[in-house]
Amino acid sequence: VDPAGPVLSCCFIAGVQITMADGSYKNIEDVKIDDEVKTHNGINTVKGFRRPLLGDRKLHDVNGTGEYFATTDHMFMTSNGWKSVDPEMTRARYTHMAHLLEGELDTTATVITEAGSVEVDSLDISPVNDPDTQLYDLTINEDETYFVNGFLVHNHSMVRPIPSVDPVIPRMIPNITSSNTS
Repeated sequence: VDPAGPVLSCCFIAGVQITMADGSYKNIEDVKIDDEVKTHNGINTVKGFRRPLLGDRKLHDVNGTGEYFATTDHMFMTSNGWKSVDPEMTRARYTHMAHLLEGELDTTATVITEAGSVEVDSLDISPVNDPDTQLYDLTINEDETYFVNGFLVHNHSMVRPIPSVDPVIPRMIPNITSSNTS
């Protein structure tokens, strides 16, 4: 338990694949501080991690990956900016990120992946969610994005404007100035 209070963090289940700098993949729970991962800007360094429990949130699957792997408040990059399955929860839990959220991730969205833009064909929310499910999230040095199961995701830290991932799509990506590991 964090003495400063609960840590709110959008997260992933154990076993999701993080794209490493060399193009290999590593389970999120095996990623270490100072590992290098692929981000929207190329390569960056892991400076911390969070390991909260699922609590009152739900897990979802995108495009039938075979597992409910992300919390419904987690933001995914789309061709129209950052979206989550449950934008109201995202806005309520991460008020400092609300201005980045462009709406609901649904089957009309096109997500940004390692392979390029991919249409969302299906979104499934887990019918059973154990509140004690261990989750994981990473803090990336000066770039709060990384690839999970091939999808470009955000980890909800402090924000600053930077150049766009795609020159046609203006957006903001966060920057963190400390290596908070809580």
